[in-house]
Amino acid sequence: MIQLEGRFAAMVVCWLLGNGCLFSWNSMITILDYYAALFPRYHPPRVLTLVYQPYALFTLVALSYNEAKINTRKWNLFGYTLFFLSTLLVLVLDLATSGRGVLEYAGCNLQPS
Repeated sequence: MIQLEGRFAAMVVCWLLGNGCLFSWNSMITILDYYAALFPRYHPPRVLTLVYQPYALFTLVALSYNEAKINTRKWNLFGYTLFFLSTLLVLVLDLATSGRGVLEYAGCNLQPS
C-alpha cells in the first residue's frame, strides 16, 4: 500500500488558497454594492470592470511572456502589496471624505452632478 505523506498539509494549503480566492472575490462583489450606494448616478460595476481589465490583461501578458524569468515570490509579494494598498486607499478615501465620497480641493467639488 502506498503511503501518502503530506496529504493533510496539501489539504490545508488548498483550503487556504481557496479561502484566499473566495475572500478576494467577496471583497470585489461587496465593494460594488458600496460604490453603487455611494455614487448612485454612476454605474460602478461597469466602471470597475473597465478599470480592472487593463491591469488584469497586462499582468496575464507579462506573466505569460516572462514565465521563466520572473521571480514568482517577488511577483506575488508585489501583487499582494498592491492589493492591500488599493484596498486601504478606499478606506482612507472614505475617512477623508467623511463617508460622502466627495473630494473638495481648491474649491472644486468632484461629486457627480
